[in-house]
Amino acid sequence: MELTVERLVINEFKGHRHVEINGSHIVKIDGDNGKGKSTIADSISWLFYGTDAMGKTLDPLPTTYLGAETFVEALIHLDQKPVLFRRSLAGGKTSYHLNEEPIKAKQFDEHVKNIAPRELFLSQFNPMFFTAQHWQEQRKQLTQYVQEPTNGEVLDKLSSVEKDMLEPELKLRELDAVEKIARETAKKSEVEGTALRSRIRTLQEQGEADKATIESCPIAFNQIDERIAEIREELTQMTSSGIKQRRETLERDIDRKMNDGRKLKSETDHLVLQPVPDTCPTCKQGLPHSHIENVMTAQQIKINEKKSAMQNMKTEIQKLKAELDLLPEDEAAFDLKPLLDEVATLERVKAAAARIAEMNEKVSTAEADLKQQTKEFGRANYMISCVKNFRAKRAELMVEKITDLFTTVSVRLFDYVASKDDYNPAFEIERNGVPFRLLSLSEKMKAGLEVATALMKLSGHHYPVFIDNAESVVDIPQVPSQVFISRVVPGPLKIESASNQEAKAS
Repeated sequence: MELTVERLVINEFKGHRHVEINGSHIVKIDGDNGKGKSTIADSISWLFYGTDAMGKTLDPLPTTYLGAETFVEALIHLDQKPVLFRRSLAGGKTSYHLNEEPIKAKQFDEHVKNIAPRELFLSQFNPMFFTAQHWQEQRKQLTQYVQEPTNGEVLDKLSSVEKDMLEPELKLRELDAVEKIARETAKKSEVEGTALRSRIRTLQEQGEADKATIESCPIAFNQIDERIAEIREELTQMTSSGIKQRRETLERDIDRKMNDGRKLKSETDHLVLQPVPDTCPTCKQGLPHSHIENVMTAQQIKINEKKSAMQNMKTEIQKLKAELDLLPEDEAAFDLKPLLDEVATLERVKAAAARIAEMNEKVSTAEADLKQQTKEFGRANYMISCVKNFRAKRAELMVEKITDLFTTVSVRLFDYVASKDDYNPAFEIERNGVPFRLLSLSEKMKAGLEVATALMKLSGHHYPVFIDNAESVVDIPQVPSQVFISRVVPGPLKIESASNQEAKAS
C-alpha cells in the first residue's frame, strides 16, 4: 500500500491560521525558526492519531489567539484511490469526517488503523520516532516482519554432534521445552548423585568398624564355625548330666586303656623272654646264622612297636586323668562365661562379615547407579550447552537477516549475559559501528531514514516521510515514498512542491 498526501489544509492549528499544501513526490518547507515548519508534521499526526509527530499528546489550539474552529483536513491517495480525512476541534468537542461524512471517533480510529497502524506510520513519517520508542517496541516492530531462521537452518550451522543431539528433540518439542527438561534432568541427577555419594561414604564408614571387628578375631575366619561347634559341644557336656556322663566316660576310657596297657606289657615281656630258635622245628637241623639274625631283628622290631604303643597308651591315660581331675564335682563349680563370651565374640565376627558382604553389594549397586546418574547429568548439561549454542546461532542468523536490510545500519538483537552464560533479547541500532545514542543529529536522521526505508520494504506499506531540520543533513538518502523536507532558512514560511507550485500561507 502506498499512501500520499495530495492536499493538506491546516486551520487555526497552533501557530498557523490557515495553510494549504498541494502535495507532490517532494514537498519542500523552508522558513526561519518559529515559523511552524515542525507544526506541519504535527498536524498530519494529529489528524490521524491526535498526537504530535513523536506520538505524544498534543494540544492543537492556537497559541497566540482564540480560534473559532481548529481542524486538519487531508486528501489522501491510497494506491491512487482518494480518501478525505478531517479532524476538527471546536468548543472543546472533537468531530471526525471521512469523505465529508461525519463519523464517530471509534469508526475514524478504526479506519486509520486499517490503513496506517500508528507505530508503523510514525516510524516512517518521523525518522526520529522509531528510535525514541522503548527498545522492546523497536525490536518487536522490526522483527515481526522478518521470519525467524528455521530449526533446520540453525542446526546446519552447528557441529555434527550438537545437531545429532538436538535434532531428534526438536522434532518432538519446542526449544524451551527441550531446555526445561534438560535442566530438570540435570538438577535431579545432581541431587540423586549427591545422595548416592553420601550413601556410599556412609556404607564404607560403617564397614570400617566391621573390618576392625574381623581383624581383631583371635582365630582365622575359616575356623570360626569349627571352633563354635567345639565350644557348644563343651557347653553341652558341662551340664550336670553331661559332667557326670563325662566323668564316667573318662573313667571307662582310663580303665580300658590301662587294661590295654597291661596286655601290651605282657605281650612285650613275653617277646623279650622268648628265645630265638637256632634249629628248624621240622627237620631239627641247625639254622643259618643269617636266618637267626633276621629272626632276632624282626623280634626286636615287634618289641619296640609294643613299647611305643605302651608309651602312647601311657600318654593318653595321663591326658584322660588330667581332664578327669579338671572336671568339677557339679555344674555350679564350673565357669561357663569365658566360653559363652568367646562364642559371642565369634558370632559378632560372623555378623560383621555378613554385613560387609551386604555392604559391598550395596556399594556396588550404588556405584553403578552413580555412574548412570553421572552419565545422565553430563548428557543433560551438554544438552543445555547445545540449546545455548542453538540460541546463539539463531540470534546470529537473525541479526544477519536484519542487517541485510540496511546499508550503513546494523542492529544488535541480543546481549550476552556472562552470569547466565546465555543471551538476552536486546535492541540497539548502530550506524557504521557507532551506537545510535552516540550519533550526531545528522547521523541519527540518516539512520532513521534507513530504518524507515527498511520498514517500507518489510511491511509493504509506503507512508510519507517528514525530514525536519534537513539543513543539518548532508546527502539525504533517497526513500521510496513521498517526502516532506523542512529546512531552517531565513525568511517567512515557504512551501513548494516538486512542480514549484507554492502553497498559500497565512
